[in-house]
Amino acid sequence: MAPQREWFEKDYYATLGVSKDAAEKDITRAYRKLAKQYHPDANPGDTSAEDRFKEVSAAYDVLGDAAKRKEYDEVRALAGSGGFPNFGAGGTGGFGGFDFGEGGNVLDVVKVWEGGLGIWGAVALGAVGVWVGARRHGHSFLDLADAIVPGLLVAQALGRWGNWFNNELYGAPSDAPWAVTIHEWDAAAGRAVTDGSGEAVVLGTFQPTFLYESLWCLLVALVLVLVDRRVRFARGQVLALYVMGYTAGRLVIELMRTDPATIVLGQRINVWVSIGVFLLGAALYVAMGRRRDYPPRGPRVEPAADAGPQPARAG
Repeated sequence: MAPQREWFEKDYYATLGVSKDAAEKDITRAYRKLAKQYHPDANPGDTSAEDRFKEVSAAYDVLGDAAKRKEYDEVRALAGSGGFPNFGAGGTGGFGGFDFGEGGNVLDVVKVWEGGLGIWGAVALGAVGVWVGARRHGHSFLDLADAIVPGLLVAQALGRWGNWFNNELYGAPSDAPWAVTIHEWDAAAGRAVTDGSGEAVVLGTFQPTFLYESLWCLLVALVLVLVDRRVRFARGQVLALYVMGYTAGRLVIELMRTDPATIVLGQRINVWVSIGVFLLGAALYVAMGRRRDYPPRGPRVEPAADAGPQPARAG
């Protein structure tokens, strides 16, 4: 889940008046003291005290939970190094390199059993599976890949709607009719934070970049099917068009996004990945065209079986 937006902007340690290495008991003690001092019952009609009480409660909600506190510390460390974008007008932080947080390890990226599946790895390893299956059963990998990619794009379009359920993948603030409502999220509980009345806390409405990517995938799938009916492509060229088409749209959408991401050379990491994969797709398209290996068109005609000489018909 994406960390709460407030974590990038608010110093909860300063709110409670404790140091970053404060023990759990010291955090609890500081919270109880401030909560008692600013509690609405002790300050009837004092809105500033009520606001201060809410700030203290929000800070303790994070720092009082070991798991949340660890995640908060990692997010703040990344924000301080430019590892995440700012939440202003869609700007980004400076060069922060790859930062996996305190105690992080680059080798954790291979721990698929801990989650974190991305489309890049899903498609790449899926392609490996198709290649293995094609080899075992005597089929052309490129023929299979060319046939699969339109359906794969439709699957990607459907999969992007998981981001709506996960409250993630959004762009700049927007009041458009199709804007998505983003809630303050409790990563540990896996649900939206609620206020005193039990209503989910809304951060605002934003550009639904997951929706844009979903629609783009459907458009590219349609174009591939229609163009393939009119143009005779060499084996592998439809696959290459898929790679270029998807990454071209993904590049534009990544530049629209404002949700947290790793920053490399001043840009979201997926901006660079999209550019790199697009260039690979372009190289594949050219290479396949030069091979001039064209698959047959139309239904496959099976050779007639040799039935041998027919017996003479009786008169």
